Amino acid sequence: MAFYVVVDAAEQGLFRSHDTLRRLKELQTFIDRVPGVEKTVSFIDYAEMLDRGGRAINKADYDLGPGGLLR
Repeated sequence: MAFYVVVDAAEQGLFRSHDTLRRLKELQTFIDRVPGVEKTVSFIDYAEMLDRGGRAINKADYDLGPGGLLR
């Protein structure tokens, strides 16, 4: 049986706040620890994956300046 949790914001742009993202991660971690929960998937998982990928890229390989990738 699937169980969904949806979080909404009363203010526009609230989900751009690092504090809000941290709290969402804490909520997800709490739900992960509930007995019977097999897995959780959230926007935070994708954001963390993109962040790790962005940090792993050698920025010099993708230089868009003069003499860079877009010569």
